[in-house]
Amino acid sequence: MSSGVTSLKENFATLRVNEFELELASAGTVDGFLATSVGSSSGTIVSKSTETGAQLLESLEVELDGYESQLKELNSYSEKLTIE
Repeated sequence: MSSGVTSLKENFATLRVNEFELELASAGTVDGFLATSVGSSSGTIVSKSTETGAQLLESLEVELDGYESQLKELNSYSEKLTIE
Protein backbone atom coordinates (compact mmCIF):
# COMPACT_ATOMS: atom_id res chain seq x y z
CA MET A 1 0.00 0.00 0.00
CA SER A 2 1.41 3.39 -0.92
CA SER A 3 2.11 5.99 1.73
CA GLY A 4 -0.34 8.38 0.03
CA VAL A 5 -3.21 5.93 0.48
CA THR A 6 -2.16 5.25 4.06
CA SER A 7 -2.02 8.97 4.78
CA LEU A 8 -5.52 9.45 3.34
CA LYS A 9 -6.84 6.64 5.52
CA GLU A 10 -5.17 8.10 8.60
CA ASN A 11 -6.65 11.53 7.85
CA PHE A 12 -10.08 10.00 7.31
CA ALA A 13 -9.88 8.11 10.61
CA THR A 14 -8.67 11.21 12.46
CA LEU A 15 -11.54 13.29 11.08
CA ARG A 16 -14.10 10.68 12.15
CA VAL A 17 -12.61 10.36 15.64
CA ASN A 18 -12.78 14.13 16.04
CA GLU A 19 -16.26 14.34 14.53
CA PHE A 20 -17.68 11.83 16.99
CA GLU A 21 -15.59 13.23 19.87
CA LEU A 22 -14.09 9.83 20.66
CA GLU A 23 -11.41 9.49 23.29
CA LEU A 24 -8.50 7.31 22.27
CA ALA A 25 -6.22 5.49 24.67
CA SER A 26 -2.79 4.12 23.92
CA ALA A 27 -2.66 0.39 23.36
CA GLY A 28 1.09 0.26 23.96
CA THR A 29 3.94 0.23 21.50
CA VAL A 30 3.76 -1.13 17.98
CA ASP A 31 6.78 -3.36 18.60
CA GLY A 32 5.16 -4.76 21.73
CA PHE A 33 1.94 -5.48 19.86
CA LEU A 34 3.69 -7.13 16.93
CA ALA A 35 5.67 -9.35 19.31
CA THR A 36 2.62 -10.69 21.19
CA SER A 37 0.33 -13.54 20.28
CA VAL A 38 -3.30 -12.51 20.27
CA GLY A 39 -4.56 -15.81 21.65
CA SER A 40 -2.19 -15.73 24.62
CA SER A 41 -3.37 -15.08 28.16
CA SER A 42 -1.72 -11.65 28.16
CA GLY A 43 -3.54 -10.55 24.99
CA THR A 44 -6.73 -8.54 25.19
CA ILE A 45 -8.41 -10.14 22.17
CA VAL A 46 -9.61 -13.72 22.38
CA SER A 47 -9.13 -15.82 19.27
CA LYS A 48 -9.61 -19.53 18.62
CA SER A 49 -6.31 -19.65 16.78
CA THR A 50 -3.17 -17.94 17.93
CA GLU A 51 -2.27 -15.06 15.63
CA THR A 52 0.64 -12.68 15.87
CA GLY A 53 -0.03 -8.99 16.08
CA ALA A 54 1.19 -8.56 12.50
CA GLN A 55 -1.24 -11.23 11.24
CA LEU A 56 -4.10 -9.61 13.13
CA LEU A 57 -3.26 -6.20 11.68
CA GLU A 58 -3.24 -7.64 8.17
CA SER A 59 -6.64 -9.30 8.62
CA LEU A 60 -8.08 -6.13 10.15
CA GLU A 61 -6.77 -4.06 7.25
CA VAL A 62 -8.51 -6.35 4.76
CA GLU A 63 -11.75 -6.14 6.75
CA LEU A 64 -11.52 -2.35 7.01
CA ASP A 65 -10.93 -2.07 3.25
CA GLY A 66 -14.25 -3.85 2.75
CA TYR A 67 -16.01 -1.43 5.10
CA GLU A 68 -14.35 1.50 3.36
CA SER A 69 -15.75 0.33 0.01
CA GLN A 70 -19.22 -0.01 1.53
CA LEU A 71 -18.98 3.48 3.05
CA LYS A 72 -17.93 5.00 -0.28
CA GLU A 73 -20.88 3.30 -1.98
CA LEU A 74 -23.30 4.57 0.69
CA ASN A 75 -21.90 8.10 0.36
CA SER A 76 -22.40 7.91 -3.40
CA TYR A 77 -26.03 6.84 -2.93
CA SER A 78 -26.53 9.63 -0.41
CA GLU A 79 -25.20 12.23 -2.86
CA LYS A 80 -27.49 10.90 -5.61
CA LEU A 81 -30.51 11.04 -3.32
CA THR A 82 -29.63 14.55 -2.20
CA ILE A 83 -29.42 15.73 -5.82
CA GLU A 84 -32.78 14.14 -6.73
